[in-house]
Amino acid sequence: PTTIYEIFDTITTIGEATGTQERAKEITDGLKERVERVRSQLENERDRPRVFCLEWLDPPFVGGHWVPEMVEIAGGENGLGKPGEPSFKATWEEIVDFAPHMLFIMPCGFDIEKTIDELDTVTSKDEWFALPATNKGEIYVVDANSYFSRPGPRIVDGLEILAKAIHPEIIKNYSPPPESIINLRNYMQLQLFSG
Repeated sequence: PTTIYEIFDTITTIGEATGTQERAKEITDGLKERVERVRSQLENERDRPRVFCLEWLDPPFVGGHWVPEMVEIAGGENGLGKPGEPSFKATWEEIVDFAPHMLFIMPCGFDIEKTIDELDTVTSKDEWFALPATNKGEIYVVDANSYFSRPGPRIVDGLEILAKAIHPEIIKNYSPPPESIINLRNYMQLQLFSG
């Protein structure tokens, strides 16, 4: 699958292949309802910050497949990723030119701890400091392995995580799963004062 609804179609196909069509339908109906809930809360939102999803650190890759679609449903402006298309290599100059207001770091297959261990590969770049997201403290590290990289039901959790981070003033009745997302500035300050 390369889109959110293709992920749901895959669940349906697995249900048909295993004789569990009713259960698959319950699962996909629930997932679709959650996607539409986020969409309906944010579809008329005019404040759509530019969002960049960094799917690999060095070289930098733009989040692909369902990730650009997730950003748009979650109320962000996706300018570099192409919905339904694979992730692709970008240059730091292209990222700086896009000037993201928010940056989500989600290396494919990494959890938050692994991502933080590898962050020097991006934070050592001069371009890092030219990003509006860096200057505003709007950089988030997410558990890509659990909520963004794998085409399964938890993609909808990832969508809700993005929506809450992008529009916390609108998405009020949702709390992200523990250890699914951290604000990098807050994390660094905590490390500084606790270390």
